[in-house]
Amino acid sequence: MHTSLLRGAAVICLAMAALVTGACGRTANADPVPVVSGTAAVTVPSPSPDAEDSIDAPLPEVPAPWTVVQPAESAGGRTNLAYTRPGGPDLWFQILSYDEDPSTDGDRRPVATVSLGSYRGYVYPTLGTSHEVRWRVGDFSYRMIGVPGEGDSLGVAEFKQVISQLRWP
Repeated sequence: MHTSLLRGAAVICLAMAALVTGACGRTANADPVPVVSGTAAVTVPSPSPDAEDSIDAPLPEVPAPWTVVQPAESAGGRTNLAYTRPGGPDLWFQILSYDEDPSTDGDRRPVATVSLGSYRGYVYPTLGTSHEVRWRVGDFSYRMIGVPGEGDSLGVAEFKQVISQLRWP
């Protein structure tokens, strides 16, 4: 079974904005969308305007108590999908249509490498007090960014623990 996400809803907060502010602004009447259990492939809008309308992304199955903040949406070569849970950390996934080597970021090197099921992920610190993991599959690059609750931090060990709670393809 796939978690089908509908196209057309505006993304409430983009991953990079969340990194800078450390918070995700939600509309007053927006209820989180429940996560549907199933295989790890998630159907999302394609980040590439030249590709099909949607792709089956090799994202992890995100278990309860996380819930989808809002259905995924694609713009500017990037598809964003956010999950939240009480007390955090929140998770922001990005699917990028441009070529990005996950094992390097300019002069920066990853602080850790991790197994993401059948993929290898590279962990980097973010602008705030958290971390992100990057991986590449086929034509797309992927990022999962951990956003700690307000006033909290998410160190490498804690971030790896979050990664291990997800069911990776």
